Amino acid sequence: KAYLKEKNLRAGGTTNARGKVIFYKVIDVDGNKASSDFFRQVELAYEKAYLSALKDFSNFLVNKTSSEISSEFFNDDSSNTGEFKNEKAEGVSKIQAIGEKILALSEAHLDQALQKAGVEYSSRPKDEKTRLLNDVLIARTKSATSIQMSGITILDNFITVNEDGKAAVAVVLMQSPVTQDLALCLKNRVPPN
Repeated sequence: KAYLKEKNLRAGGTTNARGKVIFYKVIDVDGNKASSDFFRQVELAYEKAYLSALKDFSNFLVNKTSSEISSEFFNDDSSNTGEFKNEKAEGVSKIQAIGEKILALSEAHLDQALQKAGVEYSSRPKDEKTRLLNDVLIARTKSATSIQMSGITILDNFITVNEDGKAAVAVVLMQSPVTQDLALCLKNRVPPN
């Protein structure tokens, strides 16, 4: 944490003004410095720290991306989004009428989201429509997250001493639009801009 403060960085899924996202992990080194396999333990600790920070980063990106994609599909910018008319048929309770309207509205939103995704849905039952939309959301989240993961790089790694006086290693990962664009250029074998 002192390292991040010294470098004026914040970790844990916060984005700074330049779009950088920072994650880090500190892992204790097993064994003592006098041990013959101490450097092997340091290497293992680095691997654990890197993989753990990468896992945290991945979870953050999946959650962020799936939320963005879901809101894109379910964004309702129609002119009457705030309007609700309390109409009910004879012999139907007010609660039942509201429930029926909610179900009709949810199916309309589902149809609209499938249409935005370019999926043919008209003759399918609601449960199949739901499964189709879920498949589309998962596929797009995986694709977008994979692209974002390509922009993750190791900002720094170092050996330090934890509060107990024991050796520990730290790995600091960063993702930014610049590193993401560079990774995509390398992947696609095109020169960077």
